Amino acid sequence: MKHAPVELSRETRVAASAAIAAAASKRGWRLHAHNVLADHVHVVITAAAETTAVLHDLKALTTGALRRAKHFGKDEPVWSDGGSVEMLLTIESARRAVHYVLYGQGDEVGVEGESV
Repeated sequence: MKHAPVELSRETRVAASAAIAAAASKRGWRLHAHNVLADHVHVVITAAAETTAVLHDLKALTTGALRRAKHFGKDEPVWSDGGSVEMLLTIESARRAVHYVLYGQGDEVGVEGESV
């Protein structure tokens, strides 16, 4: 990591949640579940795009929204470099991932989901 870890406030987490939903909608992706925690984000999404492109677009569009809303300054870091992506190849694995994102994280701010 090139900078100190970022801890998102409750207000910023809610804003990031809305930005993730807006980014998915803008790209025409189906957002099954997401949870914005203080130090990381989980997203379960169906997209006709490469996983790394989805990660990049979600981070870029969410960062832009958070900067426009003044949660972060122009040069202030928001996310760490990279991220973890996993292809969910069965409906059952997607269901398990949605359940984990919605119910397996503890503090649930910015949690949204739908059935797979």
